[in-house]
Amino acid sequence: MLKSGLALLALLLFLSSPALAQIEMSPESVCTEGNTRPCRANVGECEYGVSTCVNGEWSICEGGVEPALEICDNGKDDNCNGLVDECVTELWPILIILGVLFLVTMVLLIKMGF
Repeated sequence: MLKSGLALLALLLFLSSPALAQIEMSPESVCTEGNTRPCRANVGECEYGVSTCVNGEWSICEGGVEPALEICDNGKDDNCNGLVDECVTELWPILIILGVLFLVTMVLLIKMGF
């Protein structure tokens, strides 16, 4: 029973985690002065920003549109995770707390012999 509780918690965490599509930006990559490259996500309402090579290093990402909190029922992917209006997943912190409480309860019940 404890294993099924752990499996359920793992599934809830997986389904509710905000998985944003990001471009990997390696700060160690070599750049040529003045070159630019896209940065941030280009999913949903998000748009790429631009990073510029200055003195052999990529600058911080400028411009573009960053993820925002999901607004329910507006027909947009505000948090840029590839899903539109999935407001249930905004409850992931509550689901984690409930999962932990469930596991603690299960452990206590097992120790008490139930």
